[in-house]
Amino acid sequence: MTAPKRAGRAVPGSYQIFPVHSPDEFAGLIGSIRSRGVLVPIVVDQHGTIIDGHHRKRAYDELIAEGVKLSPYERKVVKFASDDDRLAYAVSLNERRRQLTLEQRKKVARTLRQRGWSYRRVADELGAGSSTIKRDLAGVPDGTPDRVTGRDGRHYAAVQPPTVSAFSDKDEKRAVALIDELGDDLPRRETTVGRLEKRAKKQRVRQSAPPDGSTHKGPRWRLDCEDMREWKVRANSVDLIVTDPPYEKAGVPLYRDLSAFAARRLKPGGLLFAYAGLLDFDQIMDHLRSDMQYVAMIIFLRTTRQSPIYPIKVDGRFRPILVFSNGKYTPTRWMNDVIVARAGPEKESHPWQQSVDPLLQLLDVASDPATSSATRSPARARPG
Repeated sequence: MTAPKRAGRAVPGSYQIFPVHSPDEFAGLIGSIRSRGVLVPIVVDQHGTIIDGHHRKRAYDELIAEGVKLSPYERKVVKFASDDDRLAYAVSLNERRRQLTLEQRKKVARTLRQRGWSYRRVADELGAGSSTIKRDLAGVPDGTPDRVTGRDGRHYAAVQPPTVSAFSDKDEKRAVALIDELGDDLPRRETTVGRLEKRAKKQRVRQSAPPDGSTHKGPRWRLDCEDMREWKVRANSVDLIVTDPPYEKAGVPLYRDLSAFAARRLKPGGLLFAYAGLLDFDQIMDHLRSDMQYVAMIIFLRTTRQSPIYPIKVDGRFRPILVFSNGKYTPTRWMNDVIVARAGPEKESHPWQQSVDPLLQLLDVASDPATSSATRSPARARPG
């Protein structure tokens, strides 16, 4: 068997170097999967090529084609740096599970040697002595090629490659896409598709453009792209603030800055509407109370999607919107404490982008329609 010619993308079938199952062995595998399902995960690389589990996948597909009801099998999507790493991984897994006959061991040893493995490395992976492997390799050209990774060099068993567990074709495709997107920012341990998506989301936020100080104007509006901690706004000049600070741990202290900003810039009795997360809700409340007075909480109910909160295993279907006032609040109209999103959020401008519709509903319930546009100046504080 010749070595793959491409190091970046695996060649299908290039890593099935162990003997193909005999008809009796495959029949036994079929029977096992029929009664118990696929017990050992199937391993694919970052391009979706099967590295380990060819027989299991074939048996599973044949049973499904027969109409047998089987649970989805687990896949592990692994990012490999080279074809040599793929091969080492496949050899390591197969050697642990299969008892090779003398002739089978010789065949595998010769294939590995032709791939450029050193004697010691072949011996280590196959669990045999170096002298035994040298006898098995009698007649194979001697000498060590330049691309050999020996026992003292890089070795699959020494470093666990990035691995993602998936349980469906859809999740496998998502894992492959996320591995490609994250590149070198992958965790060096086994993880799940959900955790990888969360990591990718944070990376997208880090790549987002920071406030640049620019100002954009229209006939009846002005948009300042500013960090609220540096935004130069006249004291007690703002009627309403609607904002959505980061909910992650690092963003929670921003609610303290937001409270101070609102107390300085809002008109007396002016309202602050702040989206909040559930994990650090108590701290967020304490921060906002530092300079503002609590008025109410509005429930922003999302009917199109939910956000999993992994640390507490909660599917988040609503978002709290906290209402605080700068001093005593004198209501002039009724407010509903539930807002239902009529459409899902768009994410073209930012990964944390919220739906526009709830924002418009907030502006409607919090603004006095009798107030002229000259004196009504809703502003959106951007925490940066």
